[in-house]
Amino acid sequence: MPKVSFVVAVYNVSDYVERCAQSLFEQTLDDIEIIFCDDASTDNSVQLVRNLLDHYPQRREHVKFICNETNQGTAINRWNGAKAATGEYVLFVDGDDYLEVTMGEQLYNEAVSSNADMVQCDCFYDSPGEIVRKQTSIPGEDLRDCLMNRIARHNIWIRLFKRSLLDNDQLVWPKCHMADDLVISIAVTALAQKAVYLPIPLYHYNYNPNSIMSRRNEAGLLRMYEQQLVNTDLLLDFWKKQGLQEKYEMGYVRTMSHARNILLDITDKKKYRKLWRRTYPELNRLIFWGNKNHPSSLHNKIWFVAVSLGLFPSCQRYLLSKYLRPSEEWRIMMPRKRG
Repeated sequence: MPKVSFVVAVYNVSDYVERCAQSLFEQTLDDIEIIFCDDASTDNSVQLVRNLLDHYPQRREHVKFICNETNQGTAINRWNGAKAATGEYVLFVDGDDYLEVTMGEQLYNEAVSSNADMVQCDCFYDSPGEIVRKQTSIPGEDLRDCLMNRIARHNIWIRLFKRSLLDNDQLVWPKCHMADDLVISIAVTALAQKAVYLPIPLYHYNYNPNSIMSRRNEAGLLRMYEQQLVNTDLLLDFWKKQGLQEKYEMGYVRTMSHARNILLDITDKKKYRKLWRRTYPELNRLIFWGNKNHPSSLHNKIWFVAVSLGLFPSCQRYLLSKYLRPSEEWRIMMPRKRG
């Protein structure tokens, strides 16, 4: 059994996939498998990986390819890779990103020495001309609590999972692309016995201007909203079945808020303001009146009234300023100007 299975989601990433594959072929951990899951790419992404593999003959027996005949979306593509994995641990990778060559070794060694079901690391955000380190959790705090309360980053590619967690019958898997990382991360964390945070940056997230997350026009935002709603409902139901809703109310509320706040950029239109208020309507009373875990404030009331009146898109700079911005759970989604 390999120590780590790297499951790589590939879809039309020919500009980036060679760098990704190279960082995997040069991993300092030898006993690994690398599964490239191609989601019916229309470019030559897979061929580029095969060509590069010729320069790493020692890795040939470690590499598998899964090629979908039709595009199934990132969530299903990752699941296909997870089912094919045979390693003790699994690490998911996006085909347009890349890793530090010691990532597998450092995370695996930490998992073994700590007897952990899950290990999370820091990462880099790469954009043209700039590489920025991102801290993904709070040092000294319990990683499980941070993740469940949505304080830590939920990206799937910054953590190593014990494969047995992915075979757990209680695990839920996302049905759509949006918030798929969140569903997997929260569900696996809830089922894990021990989670460890390693504050070392080992993963490079590449900002891709063609990704779905960059489509901020009206049609793109609505697609994002609809997909995220499906996955959020799935996750909230899991939370309730696991009896974790009260213990991690902060994360539960933030998850609902995150889903509906995708609409904030288009609440200058009345129909979308109504849709925003109708999405998880229990949040409306909570924003305005609060409870013991989410105290009310004048800023929160101003935020709710401003969004309800359609003032947010045009006045977001003021409404998010230090003088007016509401509590963090209500502004967890930080909109950008749409195009």
